[in-house]
Amino acid sequence: SDTVIKEIVADDPDRIRVWIAIAGQQIVHLAHTPTVIKAYEKEDVFRVQCDLFMGPAAEYADIVLPVCTFLEFSDMVNGPMPYLQLQQKVIEPLYESRSDVSILTDLAKRMGFGNHFNKTEEEYIDLLLDSGHSSVEGINVARLKQGPCKIKTSPPQPAEASTEIRFRTPSTRIEFYVEKLKPLSEELPVYKK
Repeated sequence: SDTVIKEIVADDPDRIRVWIAIAGQQIVHLAHTPTVIKAYEKEDVFRVQCDLFMGPAAEYADIVLPVCTFLEFSDMVNGPMPYLQLQQKVIEPLYESRSDVSILTDLAKRMGFGNHFNKTEEEYIDLLLDSGHSSVEGINVARLKQGPCKIKTSPPQPAEASTEIRFRTPSTRIEFYVEKLKPLSEELPVYKK
């Protein structure tokens, strides 16, 4: 995230020194690419990139761990709305590739936290679905294996008779000046090269 990038480029002696990047090419996905590249170029940060491709982010990594394709692990898919679906593993991971869950579970074991991170992908999905949230009540991996499950959504609220548009800002109007961004010198929209 942008917060991690800002933390890494800071000259604070207590800043992040190990960066394990999973599920994304941060150089391509995060805002302000020059700052992201500056974070990648920090000599005193050990970078691990877990990726399917040898893209721009992987080129800066100290270690690249190959992850498997979506056909080689189980996951929960949100959509098309309002449905949840189970993406079921079709084949075992090929060559030396592993799922993100497998990589993080093994890392947790090696760090002495294996007793806290010892579930399969499907067990983690059940854990998420067992959150107690009313929208996923009664949904579990066993039900998802039978097919998509519709999540419970709140009934739509009737529209107000007013034609006035209200924004989620303190003034309820669109705001071009944002006081809380002043410390970053970005209280007004600016173009940066």
